[in-house]
Amino acid sequence: MHSVIIPMLSLLTLLTTANPLPKHAQPLIDNSTLTEAGILGETHSNIRFSAVTNYSYSHITNNYGACASAGPDPRYLENDPNSWMVSLDANVKGWAGYCGKKVRLTAPDGRTSEATIVDKCPGCGVGGAYSLDLFEAPWNAVGGKTSADNVYGANWEIIG
Repeated sequence: MHSVIIPMLSLLTLLTTANPLPKHAQPLIDNSTLTEAGILGETHSNIRFSAVTNYSYSHITNNYGACASAGPDPRYLENDPNSWMVSLDANVKGWAGYCGKKVRLTAPDGRTSEATIVDKCPGCGVGGAYSLDLFEAPWNAVGGKTSADNVYGANWEIIG
């Protein structure tokens, strides 16, 4: 009996330490280049801030943003001057990983504000990947002179 078990264990060890798939059958995704979305300290530069009111479409339904489908989301009103909320470019891979993240917004002139990502915006990536639509309160703090303006060259960082 032992004479059968030892060769089987040797074969099992060889199989588990060897690459289980031949090279032509390896996955096409290189996981070494993937990063977790929404990590503390993650920064995005030279993007666009725009007012969420610039767009007639959004993912807002019953005052909940797209993040409500990705997890807990506070109830808010789009034009509430006390809503310190933003919408992230919908084309960002893994956008749901950014839901609920607190971000520091910095305008090109140095003004800063803080807000929370609660929604995705289908058209705000025109100003560069990771561009944001700002709700009224953050827009008043770091946005343009009117809601029709866009702010280019802005930055944001995840702070919580």
